[in-house]
Amino acid sequence: CPAYSIYTTCSRACPLTCDNYLIPPQVCVLMCKIGCECDEGYALAKDGSCVYPEHFPPQAAEKSCSGEAETGLRRAYFPTWYCDTKSGACKRFVYGGCGGNGNRYATEE
Repeated sequence: CPAYSIYTTCSRACPLTCDNYLIPPQVCVLMCKIGCECDEGYALAKDGSCVYPEHFPPQAAEKSCSGEAETGLRRAYFPTWYCDTKSGACKRFVYGGCGGNGNRYATEE
């Protein structure tokens, strides 16, 4: 099992992931799944590792210079840039992690 997880003979059929962490599945088939389950407070990343919410990997999004800056679903602090379509200028904003849109860039260029 990866770090921050345990092996169990009855893990959740619908594990918490970066995509569903804020709104966990309400309806899930009640069945046991043999395997690894992330420790309490951690969620399953797409690469199979268990990560703490502040360390969720950024979600891949198609790059775009349209729409408003979206801070994402988390409360992390990632200084980033977005393209302001009204002024045509690059502007800074803080991306919190998980979600958002493609109007997010690591640098002003």
